[in-house]
Amino acid sequence: MEYKAKSVIIGRIKKAMDLDETEDTRPCFIALYDVNRPHTSGKIPFKILEFVAQKVCVKGGICCDFLLLGKDLMIDNIDSLTILEDHEKKHIVVHAKQHAETPEAFKGQSKVCV
Repeated sequence: MEYKAKSVIIGRIKKAMDLDETEDTRPCFIALYDVNRPHTSGKIPFKILEFVAQKVCVKGGICCDFLLLGKDLMIDNIDSLTILEDHEKKHIVVHAKQHAETPEAFKGQSKVCV
């Protein structure tokens, strides 16, 4: 499904009481924001998507930040965003395209480009 957002934060939902150790999936979330760098602005997400998945795959040659405090992944400067759920593989696939900042713009900086 396509979404309009300037940035997203992807992370785990820490519900240890609900986890079945025999399962290979875990609850996770994707929070959608209408601002860049939402972790510094105090803005709340306009939408939070929750999933149960084995992993989240990020596609599109994008640059993102790993937020150490919450162990979350943040993607800013989004032009287009598509989030798909692959039920067979138990994967969430995030396709994003960014503007202005490209992987070349981050040479020598602590950005993760995937």
